[in-house]
Amino acid sequence: MKNTLGYSAATLLMLFPLQGFTQDGGEASLKLSGGMAVAPIYQGASSYSAEPLYDIEAGYAKSAWGDFSLGLSEGARWQLPLSGPFGIALLAGYDAGRDEEVKTLSGRNKRLKGMGDLKGAFEAGIELSYKFDAFHAYVKGMQATKTRRYGGEDLGNTAYVDLGVAAVYPLSDTLTLSTDLSTTWANSGYQRGYFGVTQRQAQQTAFAAYRPGSGFNQVALNSALNYQWTPEIAFQAGVGIYTLLGDAAKSPIVEKKVAGVAFLSASYSF
Repeated sequence: MKNTLGYSAATLLMLFPLQGFTQDGGEASLKLSGGMAVAPIYQGASSYSAEPLYDIEAGYAKSAWGDFSLGLSEGARWQLPLSGPFGIALLAGYDAGRDEEVKTLSGRNKRLKGMGDLKGAFEAGIELSYKFDAFHAYVKGMQATKTRRYGGEDLGNTAYVDLGVAAVYPLSDTLTLSTDLSTTWANSGYQRGYFGVTQRQAQQTAFAAYRPGSGFNQVALNSALNYQWTPEIAFQAGVGIYTLLGDAAKSPIVEKKVAGVAFLSASYSF
C-alpha cells in the first residue's frame, strides 16, 4: 500500500487479472500496461496531479502448484492451488514510502517540506479469500520486513490489513466492469509514518505534533471498465473515491478527508 498517486492508480489498474491463464496444464503470460492517472499528490492532500502509469506483470499458472505472478505494481503473488470457494495467496511487495517534496509533472509540491522522507520497505503478507458467484471477499495483511524510522522516531515494522469485497461483472463479450469496496486497518507504526508529526518534524514545519494510534484509517470504493479490443489488446478506465477515518482523518497534514482518483490505460498481453 502506497499513500501516493501511484498507490491509488495502481489499485484501480490492477483490478483486472492477467489474461491467458488456464486451468489445465500450465501457461505463461506477460502483460504490459501504460496510461495516465489523476489523484491527490499524497493521501489527505487537497492538490491533485496527473502522473504516468506503467506496469509489467508476468505470470505462470499450473494446477499442481497454483498461480504465480510478479509485477511492478502488485509485487509477487502465489495463489495456492486450493479447490472450492476458499483461497490463500502468499504475497511480497514494496512500500515506496513518501518524499517530503512530492514530484509531479509540473514540478515539486513542498507542503510536506521539513517532514523528511519516509524510506521505502519490502513487505510480506498473506491474503485469505472466499468466492461466491461474481463476488469474492478477502482479508489481506502486509508487514514491512524491517523496522523503519521517520522523523527521528522508530516506527517498528509497519503493517496494515485490507478487508474488502470485490466483484467482476461481464457486461458483454468484450466489456467487463470491476468493483472493489474495502477498508484498511493499520498499526501505530504505519499510522505515525503516514499521518503522524513528531516533535522534531513539528519544529521544522508549521504542523503541530501529532501521534496517531492504530485503527481503521480509510474506506475506499474503486470501479473500472475493461474493453477487450482484441485477445491481446485491452483498454481500461476507472474511478475511485476514499474517505479517511479515525486518527488518520484528524492528522494536521490532512487537508481533505474525501478525495478521488481517475485513470485511463491500455494493456498488451502476450
